[in-house]
Amino acid sequence: MSAATEASPPPRVVIADDQTLVRGGFRLILNSAGISVVAEAADGKEAVAAALSHQPDVVLMDTVSSVTGRPASRSRDPHRATWARRPCRLTVSSQPGSRPSST
Repeated sequence: MSAATEASPPPRVVIADDQTLVRGGFRLILNSAGISVVAEAADGKEAVAAALSHQPDVVLMDTVSSVTGRPASRSRDPHRATWARRPCRLTVSSQPGSRPSST
């Protein structure tokens, strides 16, 4: 098989959400699709530590996860460049009148 036809490995993911049930649900969905979940985090501080430790391809993070009151995705952590390379934000809300968006 040539390099062009070889399948790339599935992305490695860290899941960060304060709700255990949500993290478990995402893990189940991702694992069933053959995607490796390398770590879970219950808050922004744990998410940053997991991202630095595991160097995942993707961090699936609840937007309210914070590090000292700031969203972890906007952390002033000096190592942020190593774990927040290409941010992509998708927001979904189930509240009446809210409008989901992505950036």
